[in-house]
Amino acid sequence: MENGTDVRQSIRTRYHGPTNTKQSRISVICYGYSDGKRKRLFVNYDHDLTGSENHAAAAQAWLDKHNPGGPIRDEVLSRRNTVAMPGLCFDEDYFWTWREIVTYTDEAGWTED
Repeated sequence: MENGTDVRQSIRTRYHGPTNTKQSRISVICYGYSDGKRKRLFVNYDHDLTGSENHAAAAQAWLDKHNPGGPIRDEVLSRRNTVAMPGLCFDEDYFWTWREIVTYTDEAGWTED
């Protein structure tokens, strides 16, 4: 972070309707890793959620898989990444970024965000 500006990549979610062999799904993709490869994930569409909630859940599933966070220092500080709401929608694709939440746990086991 420089000058108070935190720059992150975006991840894109896209709806794919059902086919003869697959149910409706949301694809999540992110380009631009240091290796130049894309990272992709498909998540089944949950009909109990709204369209935007499905996209947010898929984006969170991608973060949990590819950018999960974890311990920072001696298990005292840890971080988790959560999807920043709302996502931006262009041409039926949603674009998301995330925020990092750092949690402190003291010796007695108390936790504070």
